[in-house]
Amino acid sequence: MKYHHIGIPTHSPKDGETYLKDYDIHCTDHESNPYGIQWMRYGDNCNLPKLVKEETHIAFEVDDLARVSQLAKYSFDKHPEFNELQLIGTVP
Repeated sequence: MKYHHIGIPTHSPKDGETYLKDYDIHCTDHESNPYGIQWMRYGDNCNLPKLVKEETHIAFEVDDLARVSQLAKYSFDKHPEFNELQLIGTVP
């Protein structure tokens, strides 16, 4: 498992934000932050889960998603807008 970024919701614009029109999100580049922090500001038309929009999250790259899914308190599911899997819940 490899740390990827920490996503922190905000209501305030941040320097260097990029707007992702298809998702109605303003976000900073986690790769340009020494700690991998990505500030995320969600628009009214963003349809990400409430959990993601309101809570700080930590993202990891994993080699065995099935194994991590077995350890998760909740389940993984395909996000309807992104071509990736998302964790719905927490890993203990």
